[in-house]
Amino acid sequence: MSKYIIALTSILALSAIPSIVSAADVKVQGILNAGVKYTHKDIGKSTFVMAKGGEEDASSRVSIIATEKLTDSLYVRVNLTSALNVDSGSVRQFPQSGSNLFSMESSLSIGNEDVEIQFGRLGALTSTYGTWSAYNRLRMNATRSGLSELGSGMHVNHFVLDNAVLITTKNKSGLFGSFFYSNGDNAENPQTGEVIDQEARYDWSDRRHMMQGLVGYKKGPFASGIIYSYNMPVQYPGSVRKDNEQHVHYTASWDFGSCMVTGTLYWAKNVRSAFTNQATTYFDAIGADKASRDVNKSMKGLEVKSLYMGVAVPMGSNFLGLSAGYGTAAWKGSAVAGVTKTDGDMFRFGGVYRYSLSKSTYLYAAGAYLHGDDLLKAATGHMFSAGMVHKF
Repeated sequence: MSKYIIALTSILALSAIPSIVSAADVKVQGILNAGVKYTHKDIGKSTFVMAKGGEEDASSRVSIIATEKLTDSLYVRVNLTSALNVDSGSVRQFPQSGSNLFSMESSLSIGNEDVEIQFGRLGALTSTYGTWSAYNRLRMNATRSGLSELGSGMHVNHFVLDNAVLITTKNKSGLFGSFFYSNGDNAENPQTGEVIDQEARYDWSDRRHMMQGLVGYKKGPFASGIIYSYNMPVQYPGSVRKDNEQHVHYTASWDFGSCMVTGTLYWAKNVRSAFTNQATTYFDAIGADKASRDVNKSMKGLEVKSLYMGVAVPMGSNFLGLSAGYGTAAWKGSAVAGVTKTDGDMFRFGGVYRYSLSKSTYLYAAGAYLHGDDLLKAATGHMFSAGMVHKF
């Protein structure tokens, strides 16, 4: 960890050198979230923790962003963003990401007022992270919260992927589109626990590839869009070759001024997880390590369907966000030892209130209740979180 601290300190120091600023506009900005989170599960372990990555209302991060104008219309931009765990000062790592100093984004972009192309480690279109996240662009998460029980957890969150390229139009109204591709990510071999650089280790056909396309439309108070995702899972030597995943999100929202209402329909097949963070994964839902090994031996996975609804209510400088969701999951793969229930459903509702102390600082309190049956019975429980967020 010391090498990360030294490297980050060096980069921050360089960003202040006038000679660099003269060549490009350099900004250091970030978000820090300090708080607590209590999670009760009817099945499994209840926890009370100091909030860190994945347990926060706003994900803590530090960003270095440098922009250079090449011509009157053409620019180049660098974005180096480290996700942080404020409780320990460590760099937050995402699932199957290995050890990355700039874990949230490491990108080089070129663009003009109409189009941008990004290269590097990027948030997927269906990630809550990244410059061109559909969650932000299409207002998919009415609560605007990083707590998965309130927002993104009713659909898949593809997090941040290595070896990626993203192409997008930039218009804020009318028809727009985006395309995302990852040429192989880091992944943890479930049989050995080893984190592997797929692009360096495996042939093209054996790597995890993510391809996504988005078509959206915005006009006045209305926004709508559809996202199709095609994921080729990493294929480990000697293991069963898993079928490819498919995901479809359709979302629509209307801003009434006094409040904004949004809804998202989601469908996926051959996935190995559903409704994170509470039902977490199919492995946890059926509650057995032995079962998880059987799941990894199956060609096919879960078929998942869900509906999410949310309401955002501005209250002067304060904010109230409410959400509700319903989802089903059905196991389509081979038989799993000791498991008799191969499908299940769940619902949840919750909310968050933010009290502004200034333009840059607010307090928040959030809660959620979840209930699952059969395959998703491990989802049942409730959550409470509170803390403070500062943006700089």
